Amino acid sequence: MPQLGRSPRGETPASPASSTSGSLAGVVHARAANNALLNPLRSSIFVEHAGGDAGVRASLRARDQTPRGYDPGVATGQHGDVSHMHGSVFATAASDVADDGGGGMAGLGASSMPGGGPLDSHLTHPAVIDLVHAATWAVARAFGFQAFNPSSTAELPQYSPGTAFLAADHIQELLTNDMLRSPLADDDDDDGNNTATPRDQSPPPPSTPNRESSHARMCRCAHSLHSTIFGAYRTWLSHVGLPHARLAAAESALAGVAWDDAGAVNGLLMELGAYFLLWSEASSLRHCPEALWFLYHAMSMSPAMARLWECCAGLVPIPGARDRRLVMRNLLQADIGTLQASFRHFPWNGLPASNLDMLSALAGKLPAPNGAPAARGTSLAHPLQGDEALLEDLVAMGDGGSFMDRVIQPLFVVVAFEMDHLRKQGTEAAFHLNYDDINESLTHPGIVRRTLKALGATGTELRSGEAHSAFAGILGLGCEDSSSAAAEGGGDSRQHGAPASSSSDFDEQRAAAFWSEKVFTKTYFDRRSWLSVYRCFYRVFCLQAVLLHLLIAAAFTEGMWSTRLGWDILSSAVITHALCAALERFSNAWMNGRQANPLDKQRSSWAWMEGRLDKKSAAAKRGSAEEGGETEAECPLESARKRRRPVPLEGAPVLGFIGVFEWVLVFFGLAAFFVLQFLTVPGLSEMARTYWLFAAGGYTAAMLMHGILTTRDGYTVGLTASLHLPRFMAAHSARPAPTYWLCGDLGIGWLMWGLTAVFWLVVLGGKAAFDYFVIWRPLVPAVGLFLDPDYRQRFLPCNRARLIPALPIPCVDGAWLLVLIRMLPSMLISFLTTTLVYQLVLVAFGAIQAVTTLDIGVVRNFVGMGAQFHRGPALWWTKLMSSHAKREVLASVGALKEAAAADPAYDRYHSQPGLTSGDHGGSSVSRPSAAPMSLKHGAAAGSGGAGLAQPNGMSMEAMLLGTSDEHVAMWDSFAVAWDEVVDDLREADLLSNAERDNLRFMRLGYSVQGVRPILLPLFWTAGQVQKVVDSGLVDARQTLVLSEMRCLLVFLGLTIRVLPQSFADALMQASFCTEVLDDHHSNSRERMAASLKWMISGMWAISTCVTDMPEDLGRRHALHGDVLSALLELLCCLQVECQAVRTASVRGRRMPRTGVPSAAAVEASEKLLAEIEALSSSLQYDPSGLHSSLRVLHHENAVDPSVSSGPEPNAQTLLKVVKVLLQVLCVRPAEAEPSGMEARRVLQFFMSSLSNSTLQRPRPLHEMPSWSVLTPFYEEDVIYSLQVEAGGSSSSSKTGAPTDLLTETEDNVSLMAYLRSVFPKDWECFKERLGDQLGGLDLSAAVEADFGVGAPLHELGLQLQLWASFRGQLLARTVRGMMCYDKALRVLARLEYPRAAAAGSAGGPKGHEHAQGAARAQYEAWLDRLIEKKFCHIVSAQLYSHHRVSKDPRQRWLAQSLDILLGLCDRLKLAFIDDVGGSQFSVLLRGRRDGWAAEWEHPAAHGSAVEEVYRVRLPRNRYSRRGVIVGEGKPENQNHAVIFAHGEALQTIDMNQDNNLAEALKMRNLLEALYVSEDIFAGFNALLRGADIKWVGSLALKGLTMGLTKGFKVKDLG
Repeated sequence: MPQLGRSPRGETPASPASSTSGSLAGVVHARAANNALLNPLRSSIFVEHAGGDAGVRASLRARDQTPRGYDPGVATGQHGDVSHMHGSVFATAASDVADDGGGGMAGLGASSMPGGGPLDSHLTHPAVIDLVHAATWAVARAFGFQAFNPSSTAELPQYSPGTAFLAADHIQELLTNDMLRSPLADDDDDDGNNTATPRDQSPPPPSTPNRESSHARMCRCAHSLHSTIFGAYRTWLSHVGLPHARLAAAESALAGVAWDDAGAVNGLLMELGAYFLLWSEASSLRHCPEALWFLYHAMSMSPAMARLWECCAGLVPIPGARDRRLVMRNLLQADIGTLQASFRHFPWNGLPASNLDMLSALAGKLPAPNGAPAARGTSLAHPLQGDEALLEDLVAMGDGGSFMDRVIQPLFVVVAFEMDHLRKQGTEAAFHLNYDDINESLTHPGIVRRTLKALGATGTELRSGEAHSAFAGILGLGCEDSSSAAAEGGGDSRQHGAPASSSSDFDEQRAAAFWSEKVFTKTYFDRRSWLSVYRCFYRVFCLQAVLLHLLIAAAFTEGMWSTRLGWDILSSAVITHALCAALERFSNAWMNGRQANPLDKQRSSWAWMEGRLDKKSAAAKRGSAEEGGETEAECPLESARKRRRPVPLEGAPVLGFIGVFEWVLVFFGLAAFFVLQFLTVPGLSEMARTYWLFAAGGYTAAMLMHGILTTRDGYTVGLTASLHLPRFMAAHSARPAPTYWLCGDLGIGWLMWGLTAVFWLVVLGGKAAFDYFVIWRPLVPAVGLFLDPDYRQRFLPCNRARLIPALPIPCVDGAWLLVLIRMLPSMLISFLTTTLVYQLVLVAFGAIQAVTTLDIGVVRNFVGMGAQFHRGPALWWTKLMSSHAKREVLASVGALKEAAAADPAYDRYHSQPGLTSGDHGGSSVSRPSAAPMSLKHGAAAGSGGAGLAQPNGMSMEAMLLGTSDEHVAMWDSFAVAWDEVVDDLREADLLSNAERDNLRFMRLGYSVQGVRPILLPLFWTAGQVQKVVDSGLVDARQTLVLSEMRCLLVFLGLTIRVLPQSFADALMQASFCTEVLDDHHSNSRERMAASLKWMISGMWAISTCVTDMPEDLGRRHALHGDVLSALLELLCCLQVECQAVRTASVRGRRMPRTGVPSAAAVEASEKLLAEIEALSSSLQYDPSGLHSSLRVLHHENAVDPSVSSGPEPNAQTLLKVVKVLLQVLCVRPAEAEPSGMEARRVLQFFMSSLSNSTLQRPRPLHEMPSWSVLTPFYEEDVIYSLQVEAGGSSSSSKTGAPTDLLTETEDNVSLMAYLRSVFPKDWECFKERLGDQLGGLDLSAAVEADFGVGAPLHELGLQLQLWASFRGQLLARTVRGMMCYDKALRVLARLEYPRAAAAGSAGGPKGHEHAQGAARAQYEAWLDRLIEKKFCHIVSAQLYSHHRVSKDPRQRWLAQSLDILLGLCDRLKLAFIDDVGGSQFSVLLRGRRDGWAAEWEHPAAHGSAVEEVYRVRLPRNRYSRRGVIVGEGKPENQNHAVIFAHGEALQTIDMNQDNNLAEALKMRNLLEALYVSEDIFAGFNALLRGADIKWVGSLALKGLTMGLTKGFKVKDLG
């Protein structure tokens, strides 16, 4: 068989495109080799074939040694007709392969090494990728979805992945994320004898202790995802009255198979593929989710889907087909075009059915794409199996796109005409369709069934679940010959239209006219009036009016409440309620009434005027139009609008009055019944007085009973809808049954409802009391004065008996007008008191909750943060560390202790900062030192074995002095997070280096025995010693600081061998007085603090003294003498402290109420006093010993720590101790605190938020939901330009030069100069950071001019631009804030999956650095893959395509700035709308990483800083140049980019928002609040039997599933 592309590189190609042609095998093989480095353990997945009675087991082999894309079992098997039609994806195979061996999730810490554990194997599961891609590709080809689209970024033709790739990747991301949440089996069946679950047995839920095999995990997650996605579909089916969710034949075939049957799972994946393909290609129709369910239903019940179900059991994916298709389409594009021309087959002109016939005809007739070097010089060693099938698919099926042309485009024409064209003409929103009308039209049961029948489906087919030709009818709507037989799926001539064989026969306007006339209609008329406001807030107005009536009646009848008259007046409030109800019904009728379009009247007047002015020209114009036959076809959609059939609106009156007239009668009846009591009408008045209370009581009871029956937990329902009463009865309801929309679960829970009810009872009670006692009761005397008979005769008196002689209405005089004027202001005030009382009660409730529950206000300032800082580790451990993370950290503590104990040199060669194994924010773990010295802690040092208490109940001593493994792990994990937060503030230039060091924890390493390995930050300990000296008292915080200092001093003295062991033991066991006894004692403490500071300062000076000159030796000797003098003075002060204990004991016996030192304390002080005297005598007699001991601190020893050998601490550790002591003694509290307000605010809020009770313990990181952040962007600034080119002018407008930093304005002030003046501290921190990057260069005198062109710091200009951009409302600021999520996930991942085991793999000093470096690189790559699974940030830059080719400098800079951000941020992607040749594409870009280039790209594109990921063609807008942006710009911009957000949750962020790491660390807790807690399994057998099941623990995707329902009845869904 001839080979394709055999021309060697260097020869002249046959065409410009042929220069990229060649085979794909070598490229795919190279990618497989690269992937094998990152993922050496390849696990497989079973695919079971259920053809006939015997199932054939097939799978993809583990590819740890096999090149990607090679599987000898794929080529075997038989091919039937359908197999030939789908030769690229359908085949049968029989091969026994092994499943992967799972190590389980329990060993994820030290045992689950990156690249070799089960968690890693499911981060990039190749078998799942291949299977999902195969299923989605089969559906895409069967229905004509886009596969490839030409890119405009390359000089030569280049094709980017289309909808088929996008949908498959979306499903794969959701599926593999769910697979990470369940454990693998400990011992998978490696010999291929794994059997399926019996048919009558459902699979175990994911919470079962028995871990699953890889195959069972994938099957269960497929069911889980399917049930989550299609829950809303079943709700829609139930609402519109369609009984079948899929074909009856498919349901019957699935009824007899097990839940993990390969055919069943493949069928579910195909249904998922159909939905995600439809959703990804729907464009603006994504605003209409129910309309998408209609289209999906037509697809799922089509003959094409029936053929897919018939063949789903034989679906065997071609290994690596996703990448191989991309490579082949680009490298062999010239050969593909040649083959299509030779067969006279042009797939872009045909429908999927005809292309599938061609695919069947091409089976085995094409040459193998093999043998030639690829475009980049990669030679091919051997062909890959499946290449022939892939080539046949590309030649026969083409690039796809018929679904967009035949289905989406006509629907979008309707949308564009109604929402773009008519709106531009001035049509009001009430007279043209919008998204809600389109969506609700296809939710109306009558419209849905009528449309399906019009498209070719019969009632029998709808009831029986047989395949019908509705989808074929949709494809044929735009065809002129509507009587031809349906080519798609054997449709008949009953359908409205039949598909044509050529795209040239299709008229999208004709198809759009069908949708506009026959399907879509107005479901709501937006009428702007105060009646609309009243209708929407009817219950609020009614409550206010009735309560006002009751309060006025109660005030004026006070003293008569027990009389009949008082009850009559109070009960008259029912009249007010009836009036409000009648007015609500009238408002509803008015809103639902149809009205004339004012634009039509205006057009009619214009036409009349034009006709009068020029009748002859108008007649000639009409005649020419009629001759040309354009009268009807001039605007088919306008004609369709006129013929559109309206449908009754929800709640509209029947016959125009039923539903309103009754309530009006009720109101007038009650009013007349009440008035008759006070008139003299024979017979009627007596009856009214007798039965009025019964009538009012009956009305009240009916309303209360109605309220009780219709009230739910947080919402109300219509009684007529609940009872399913006829429509004329539903017209009486303010909440009729939903006809055009799906009613979701609005419940908030009865507990929350009860709390809400209590809240409103308090509000209404407070309002009633205030109004009655403050407003209405004092008003009664004044009103009574107006109604006095004498006064009434003075002002407009009425001398007649009746106001109207013919009616029995008493005459009303002018006094009543005065009463009304007097009461009207009070009525207005009464309405406002509701808001006033509501705000007061809300503040009271919020304050109570904030103090009692949320602990808000605990940290009000930085001093308060210091007081609460000791609670941070316990709160962090409890609220932000998962159970898995705690186990891993504790296990790492034990592992590190064992490794340190086994190897004395472990600490020196494993000097990583902490458990996070090398990250700079880590910490260390204590281990027993092998040094020949020991410290015995007394009571002041605390006990180390105490268990942990609750954070709120743990004392400061227990929190800080605990030394157990759990305490150490708790402090270490919190220290990691705290230091990372501090470092993030430093990177943002909100802190200086000194402030950063003051806020960070100090780590001493493993060799410091007797001292906690993690020392508190300086801002907590600074100044505490001086406070003790000044106040003479010692509180708990100062006791802890003094205890830590005592441990450090004793450790220092023992290490340099100044203190004997007996002295150290006596000092650690001694206790001192907490109060000053007398002046001598106070002066002694002052001298003690001064001498201690003098001694530590001398030690630090000795360590920094460089002896380059002879006189330096003398200076060092003098420093030795100063240390000796200070030490002797310190010992003298210690003698005074010991004597003070003795004195306190004597005084305590005389004054029993005073605290008395115990006998043990006195004995310990006496022992210490003897040791002090011995040491003082020794130092005075022979000071040379001290001089010898201080040599370890000499500069030359500190610089070269290798001089200290053995297990003892080296000089670097001693210097750390000296520095810590010096800072505690010398630094004042104000100096240790950050000076910037923003840094203080971030740290204070972080500490305060840890006490929030809503923070619940999260799941492990691999189980957390994935999420995507979407930021819409139009034309705002991205990054400030450094300096405009010569001749340009700085401008902040939307045109002209970009906004730059260095160009001065007319006032001789540049933007950078202004920013420096606003952020002076940040500017100094920025220069300090740049100096560190340049090797410690002092840049304190640098100004912005030093960054200009030709200036010394010009190469750092980008950092200056970013610094300035982060301080303005620019996109760069938002991106930087969102990237904090990436950093937060990395911090949490290092805590949950520590690299402790990898660190000790080298076994010794030799070769350790190389081994640890390799382990670190592998670990970081593993972290990258895990974080990529969980988070992505997408910026939707609507005009990016226009900006990058614009001639405007500012617009070009906007595009370049986005490219810069893509290069800087790994998790950032860019979505934009690209205009190419009259077509629009939704494109996703990402930055290139480390020079890597996609195999399918042409070399000319490799120089670009960005690369295309997807390209999806959008529908055309023939009415304007706005394209798909037909509605509001921001939501439309988000809508086109949402298809690229593959996370399980979606977070939308405006471009002027910011974020920080402290808040990003809590994002996992927020996602946990959105996560459904029920662990259930949507079993396949339960699915078919109609069992009651609950939702799977997965999030709704971007709201597309219409929310999550916690329980529903499943009969027809997976």
